[in-house]
Amino acid sequence: FMADASHELRTPVTVVRTEAEVALGREGLAPDDRRSFEVIASESARLGAVVEDLLILARAEGAELVVDRNALFLDDTVSDAVSAFGTVAAQRGVALALGEFDEAPVMGSELLLRRLVFAIIDNAIKYTPAGGSVTVSVRAEVNWVVLDVIDTGIGIAEHALPRVFDRFYRSARARSTAAGPRLGLPIARWIAEAHVGELTLASVIEVETAPTVRLPRHEQDVRVLSCSLGRLR
Repeated sequence: FMADASHELRTPVTVVRTEAEVALGREGLAPDDRRSFEVIASESARLGAVVEDLLILARAEGAELVVDRNALFLDDTVSDAVSAFGTVAAQRGVALALGEFDEAPVMGSELLLRRLVFAIIDNAIKYTPAGGSVTVSVRAEVNWVVLDVIDTGIGIAEHALPRVFDRFYRSARARSTAAGPRLGLPIARWIAEAHVGELTLASVIEVETAPTVRLPRHEQDVRVLSCSLGRLR
């Protein structure tokens, strides 16, 4: 049902957003009308993102989402993400920087891994107050590539950590800090696991939150790494 509903919502949401953007491009638009259309365009874009997230989750849980695997470098994806979020972080007064940065070859879907990286960095910036920092690192190990995103944000209480990957879950602290349905982390964890990897998260209140993604290096046999991952867990 969720997959069908999300699919049906995509078109009307896109139409609403497009019409609002077309209206904003007209000359002589009254200031009050412009503000209204700006709100419509912004909120329809946010709704569209939620619909896409729901569709991905529904297809993933229904085993309908095929993961294309190609050779790529995770460090390139991370570099693009840090550049893309530079302005957003600056506007929020958050220092976004690259830390350790190794070449990180993996096999996977460029689209999905990009979504994973963007979701984690977006989440870190969103829950870091002005004056804080977000440091993104990529490390190459013998069998794995590791992505670390460490922020100096509000942190997550210990009792809430087991639920941070639940769909729509937001702790009381998170609700008071940022709006949104909290679908990014559940999707990111599914993407990591679909690539025979894992996403874990550690946090200390008012100190830091540190999600870590581990993915098999491209040179290794995925079946062997799957067994290794089972032992790791």
